[in-house]
Amino acid sequence: MSALDANFELISRMQRPNVNGSRRLAAQSAPRHSEPRHSEPRQATAVRNSTISNAGRRRVSLALAVMFVLLATSFAIISNQPATATDSQVSVSVQHATVASGESLWAVAERVAPNVDPRDWIDQVIDLNALHGSDVVAGQRLVVPQN
Repeated sequence: MSALDANFELISRMQRPNVNGSRRLAAQSAPRHSEPRHSEPRQATAVRNSTISNAGRRRVSLALAVMFVLLATSFAIISNQPATATDSQVSVSVQHATVASGESLWAVAERVAPNVDPRDWIDQVIDLNALHGSDVVAGQRLVVPQN
């Protein structure tokens, strides 16, 4: 053996951890339980058991995530669903009214239907004309419920 080989062996021993000493230390500090005698070494059993528990955790996490998504989706569908009409038909007789200059829906309500609550009348006019709000312009022709 040359001097170079001897130095290489000395350096490689210094860098390599003492595996046998650390195993001995771990075995001394670990509590001893009576284990059933199996053909598998203890380390292989621990690795197999941890793999099974990790897979089980992943399955449970996946199942919970899927249930959460389904619950959120069903809630979104139910909460955003518009009201459905019933089989009974309600007929409303209508007439037309033209908005005068400077008038609001409230003023039109007081002019066209003075004996009706203006709030209910305005809601009906908004529905009948598919308005996005209560803004109207002069000259706009509105479908209004007839008294």
